[in-house]
Amino acid sequence: MVSSRYRYQDFIDELAMGRTHGVFIDDTASPGLSFTPEGLHPERKSWVGVVVSRRYMPEVLEQFPQAIQELQVQTRAAEFHFADVYSVGLTQS
Repeated sequence: MVSSRYRYQDFIDELAMGRTHGVFIDDTASPGLSFTPEGLHPERKSWVGVVVSRRYMPEVLEQFPQAIQELQVQTRAAEFHFADVYSVGLTQS
C-alpha cells in the first residue's frame, strides 16, 4: 500500500524538478513577542510572500546555499529573516 501522505522531501523534490511553483512566505515579526530586536517597533507586523515560477525553481534551489553563505559573510545572519538582516544592518551603521 502506497501512502497518500507527502513528506517534506517530496515537496522539495517537486520544486527541484521544476514541477511546481515555489511560494515562500515570511513575517517580519508578530506583535506581542517577548523579544523585539533593537530598532524595530514592538507592535510591527508585516507578511511578505514571493512566488517563484516553476521554470526558475531548480536554479533557485541550486543557488540558495551560495546565497546563504554570502548573507553570512555580509551580515553574519544565518537565515533570510528580515528582522535578523535589518538588526545586523543597524549595528553596522
